[in-house]
Amino acid sequence: MIAIFRLVSSPLKALCLASALLLCQGISAQELQLRVDDIVAPNFRLQGIVARVSLATPAALNLSIDQATFQGREWRKLSLHCPKARIERDWIACPKGVLEGVLDSGEKISLSFQYWPAQRSLELVLQPAAGERWQAALNWRSGKLAANVQVVNGKAVRINDWLPTQGMRFSQGALDLRATLEAQDAGRNRIDVAATLRNVAFSDAAGSNAGEKLDGAFSLQAEQADTWRWRAKVDWRAGEVFWQPFYFAPGVRGLSAQGTFSAQQAVVEQAALTWAGIGTVAFNGAWDRKLAQFEQFALSGKTLALDELYRTFLKPIAPAGMLRSLALSGSGSGQLRFQQGALQEATLTIRQGGIRHEAKEFSLAGIDADLAWHRQQARENRLGVSGAKLGKLDLGAFRVDAALAPQRVTVAPLRIPILDGALSVDGVEARLIDNNWQWSLSAA
Repeated sequence: MIAIFRLVSSPLKALCLASALLLCQGISAQELQLRVDDIVAPNFRLQGIVARVSLATPAALNLSIDQATFQGREWRKLSLHCPKARIERDWIACPKGVLEGVLDSGEKISLSFQYWPAQRSLELVLQPAAGERWQAALNWRSGKLAANVQVVNGKAVRINDWLPTQGMRFSQGALDLRATLEAQDAGRNRIDVAATLRNVAFSDAAGSNAGEKLDGAFSLQAEQADTWRWRAKVDWRAGEVFWQPFYFAPGVRGLSAQGTFSAQQAVVEQAALTWAGIGTVAFNGAWDRKLAQFEQFALSGKTLALDELYRTFLKPIAPAGMLRSLALSGSGSGQLRFQQGALQEATLTIRQGGIRHEAKEFSLAGIDADLAWHRQQARENRLGVSGAKLGKLDLGAFRVDAALAPQRVTVAPLRIPILDGALSVDGVEARLIDNNWQWSLSAA
């Protein structure tokens, strides 16, 4: 038996040391043994490592680790058993191994691997359950890393071990995944990921965020040449989500986006969100990572269904009272533009719109409007209503013309038919003076 006690400061040094021991020749001992006290690297640590190799035919390889730490996650008493190992000068293989201590349930994992020391290449396959497969191929040479990962019918709950302890947890579902990583140097890297989720459920500890029966797909391609350039796509095909205070019923949604990422900025050059029952919204923006604010952000949508838009995104965050008791109809188009965190411009066009209070206190029908506001310029606005109701009082068709300026609002004279007469408003004017709005109105 040969025993080595040594502190090793990096995984690569440990690997080289182990390979040298396992591949040594001319030793008549029936068993080789390697002991390593500690392997330490950024976000990674192995303690109390013991490797034993039987020189019988076939060889047997047994590895035990007292404690392993990776990205804040800790495992104790890990062991790997390879009863039919193949150990040659340029090749180490474990065709039918068993890994213990990784899963909290205590289940054993079927494992196989092949390692080529001279090429620094590793192929690893894990099969935690029947029909489930997690595999990786790694090659590290001259400071360049190439990695390929594939998951077939992987249980979503296995991802929980790699998530923050206070964050989201998966309770059911499966995933298929293909991922490629190429790391050449500090400024040139490439990532390509594609994943599919089936019947996934998740929640946080408080239950304020949860999802059930989720089916979908995700893809990401990113390439770094000093600055990262990325492209991503998400397809949500089935399932429901509650993300307090929002509830998203089952339906088809999709998001596609592309942009750049650097130490200074996170940029979305163009993106489109398609939501069943509402329509498509396009947006772009740039986030200053140092100042933690938007340098600019723009959002626009055409012919959006106002009722579903209001019920899904606006009603849950509206203050208690009238704004939470509305029913909308019709379609709307508009845009918002922000600069340095401040709103610069907003427009809204409504066609065949309607607003009705749920308690029937009021309603507006046949709304046709072109509304606009600009931070530095006055904009003309028009609102037409074909009919209205105030309590039990019917109102006739009317039109409102107004000019909106940054510090002034002017409404042209208008006439609202009521019963056999009419309410006439000669004009409305409001001015912002010393941060207070002052109004004037005359009516008959």
